[in-house]
Amino acid sequence: MPTQKVYLLRRASPKRIEGPDGRNLQLHFRSRLSLPLFTGGKVEGEQGAAIHIVLLDVNTGHVVTSGPESTIKLNVVVLEGYFNNEDDEGWIEEEFESHVVKEREGKRPLLTGDLQVTLKEGVGTL
Repeated sequence: MPTQKVYLLRRASPKRIEGPDGRNLQLHFRSRLSLPLFTGGKVEGEQGAAIHIVLLDVNTGHVVTSGPESTIKLNVVVLEGYFNNEDDEGWIEEEFESHVVKEREGKRPLLTGDLQVTLKEGVGTL
C-alpha cells in the first residue's frame, strides 16, 4: 500500500492534488464536522455520524476507485492559526509542516483515537 503525504483541510474549495498520471484530484469531506472541536474530544460528524472522505477526479467529478492514489493513507493533524485562507493560491510542503501543531510535553494530546485513514477505492472513514 503506498504511503504519501496528503493534507486535509476543511474549506469551501479544496486544493488540488496532482496524481501520478497528471490528473487533478481533490479530497472532499462528504460529512460535515461536528463543531467546535475540543482538546481531547472525539472527532466526529454532525450528530455523531462518521466522517467520510472521498478522492475525486476534478475533471470528471467521479470518485477515484483505482490506481495507487485510491489506496493512500491520510494523517489527521491539527494546524495552528489561519493556515490556507481563501486568498492563498497554493503552498509548499514545508510551509504546511511549519503550521502543524506538535505534541506538547506534559499536556494531553489535541486529538485522540485513530488519526490515520486509509482510502479503499477512493473512500475513507474517520
